Amino acid sequence: MLKIAICDDEKIFAEKIKELLEVYLDSKHIAREINIYTSGIDFVALGENVMEYDIAFLDIDMKDMNGIQTADKIRVYSQDIYIAFVTAYINYAPEGYRCNAIRYILKNSNQLAASIYECMAAILDKISSSHKTKTIDFCGGSCEVLVNWIMYIESNKHKLLFHIIGKDPEDYSIYSTLNDVEKEYIEADFLRVHQSYMVNMKYISKLVRYYVILENGERISIPKVRYREVADSYIAYRGRL
Repeated sequence: MLKIAICDDEKIFAEKIKELLEVYLDSKHIAREINIYTSGIDFVALGENVMEYDIAFLDIDMKDMNGIQTADKIRVYSQDIYIAFVTAYINYAPEGYRCNAIRYILKNSNQLAASIYECMAAILDKISSSHKTKTIDFCGGSCEVLVNWIMYIESNKHKLLFHIIGKDPEDYSIYSTLNDVEKEYIEADFLRVHQSYMVNMKYISKLVRYYVILENGERISIPKVRYREVADSYIAYRGRL
């Protein structure tokens, strides 16, 4: 079941978004729970419980705590909630990229319903992709792995080490090369940043000149000759979110 939060101090507009979501999710036969919060303060007051939500629609122009500030608080607890900003103005977009917003939806547009439906279609597609698994014949035995939990793949002494969340990469290695596996992981938003490293772009916290910083603080260098290509690919990926 999807759990969705709508955070908007205009109750009438929040109800309108809820109604559009109900119509769309009914058409897809998807069970859901949709809750309305009339301020960002009320929503983030849930603390760690905000992690129970899959999606949050945030009005940027709320008083006391605006949508950008609310999103920043949400990201303290979770990087996985899909955030869509709803606004009367589009000039907040650069700030929203910092919060990893998936869409900006204009309140006053006559395409509001179409925008909500397109946003939900994009989110459902990503949720489906995030649950894809892959059976890999590791040196220690065959294992089914959630592809989205692989942070990066490292080439080291004729082996590939899979850095999986919560796992020791030494236990998840195969005899192969990045050249051999690159194509099958590019489709899952992995990026070859170095001859010896292929990174899941979901876990890139920051891209700076000649290295990437991952969410866990690790830094992976990017050769100068590869930097422009890496930067362009990452920008294109962020644009698809």
